[in-house]
Amino acid sequence: MNPLQRSQAFRLRLTLALTLVCGAVLLFALWQAAHAATLLIVNTSVDESDGSCSDGDCSLRDALALAANGDTITFADSYTIILASQLEISKPVTLERRRQIGIMKAMGLQTENVLGLLLLENGLVGLGGGLLGAGLSILTLLGTQALGDVSAQNTPYAALGLLVLLAVGLSLAATLITAWGAARERPLNVLRYE
Repeated sequence: MNPLQRSQAFRLRLTLALTLVCGAVLLFALWQAAHAATLLIVNTSVDESDGSCSDGDCSLRDALALAANGDTITFADSYTIILASQLEISKPVTLERRRQIGIMKAMGLQTENVLGLLLLENGLVGLGGGLLGAGLSILTLLGTQALGDVSAQNTPYAALGLLVLLAVGLSLAATLITAWGAARERPLNVLRYE
């Protein structure tokens, strides 16, 4: 195998490895979004920690203590919580946008429009992530070329373009999975405590 073929094979393996890593990360994020197990609703402003949300009151400390990875914590009402001591959060926390979606629907936006806004927002985030990943891949390939790889004309731009489209597609799919129920919620149910 001559040096040109070796460098092309190296670049192909590098592109494949980057593609697999990006795909695995995106699939994991999609799986996490689809498997949100529990919704914990904070319904008291009292700063307590009895370790239970099933006894009729669920404080923010209780919800944080009970939340597992992927669970969602939301608030039943607008609260000002005065903490008696430092609140330490050592788990990933998900902030829910149901109230914001409810306000948009109460202002007259139809379900399709709300879903369209969410898809546009998250599609742009996916596009930005895909372009960032493609840019880093190109910089990596240029770095390998600067170290002695002379096959600059064989940069796989088509594959990088497909990866950008894959990033956008996966972000749109994740948005549909997570936002479909929230966008179909009646504004009265979301805003009943406002």
